[in-house]
Amino acid sequence: MKSESHLVSIIRWRKQILVNMIVVGIVAAIVSLMLPEWFRARASLIPSSDEPVVPGVVRALQDIGGVGAELASHAANPGFYVEILNSYNIAERLVNQFELQDAYGAKNLELTIALLRKRTTVLLNRNGVIEVYVEDRKRQRAADLANAYVEALDFYNQESRTWKAKRTREFIVQRIAQVEDSLRIAEDSLETFQEKNRTIALTEQTQASILAASETLGRIYALELENSLLQRFARSNHPQVQALEAQIAELRAQLDRLDRGNNGRLGQDQSTIERAPAGGAEILPPLERIPGLATELYHRMQEVQVLGTMLKLLRSRLEDARIEEVRDTPTLEILDTAFPPTYRARPQRKIYTLLALFTALVLGALVAVGYGAWHRKLSDEKESDLHYLVSELTRDIEKIKHFGK
Repeated sequence: MKSESHLVSIIRWRKQILVNMIVVGIVAAIVSLMLPEWFRARASLIPSSDEPVVPGVVRALQDIGGVGAELASHAANPGFYVEILNSYNIAERLVNQFELQDAYGAKNLELTIALLRKRTTVLLNRNGVIEVYVEDRKRQRAADLANAYVEALDFYNQESRTWKAKRTREFIVQRIAQVEDSLRIAEDSLETFQEKNRTIALTEQTQASILAASETLGRIYALELENSLLQRFARSNHPQVQALEAQIAELRAQLDRLDRGNNGRLGQDQSTIERAPAGGAEILPPLERIPGLATELYHRMQEVQVLGTMLKLLRSRLEDARIEEVRDTPTLEILDTAFPPTYRARPQRKIYTLLALFTALVLGALVAVGYGAWHRKLSDEKESDLHYLVSELTRDIEKIKHFGK
């Protein structure tokens, strides 16, 4: 049978196969000892949970009835951090910091960055933890590079936060100057108007109407300010921007109904209010029914009140923006700091040697089988393969017994 013939060929060439395995194993061990050692360091992190998601002035708009916007932050998207860690700018920063072009013996910066990227692996596991692996021929440098990646990411986040806070502060300062000018003009206009029309007096109901309309208009201006600030960092199709615009539209509709005499009671028509039962005077008279000069006085007083509210808000929150601009708290939570690894990552000498031995065994067996088939074909050998196999194994057993004695 062919299987017996193949086995006989392997047995016949067993010594050569064994010698070949020993030689290949020794050579593989020597080569693995000559290969440079590589060490892998690991650092892990997660986005900081205390990262502010809304600038102080936007958060403060809740104080006057607006719904504070919740600005989506890239801190909530760990995949964004992975992209930053793999970016060219981070790699260039580390190359310059550790003088890797000389350490790697690279010809130029681009080649050095390519080598660094090849030796760096950034992973995001299913729990949202970012892991940074760096391989290097020096233990300490591998750990330093892994930690430097984390530091570079934190520096990028702080720079981004500072830049946004600076833009917010500049925006607030600009708005304060504009509101101050507008308020000064409005106050002068109101004072001049009152001096010319001293006989005008507003009833309590009219003053209540002015107050209700002013509060609604103040909320509209506050939300418009919030929307303006939000759009400096988000696109017009952002869900928060669209939500703010919907709120502004609803408040403007309420203001229009109030001006037309709906008394702030949404869902009632004009006829319902005008047919109020006797003795049940309207709580808020329609603004359109206020006499002409009184209406003008109302608008002037309303403008002063709204601008004053806006100015108070902006001034009280300017300091928040300044604090945010200089804040240097960490933007990351480091789970594991990289330490110099104790054991090398590669070469794995035992695995290399075992693979070499197995390869030598397989190749030796194939050569023996092939040579045996060729030899039998030429010699027309008639000897029983089974008889030869048994006799050779018996001879080997006797040699082993003799060697043991």
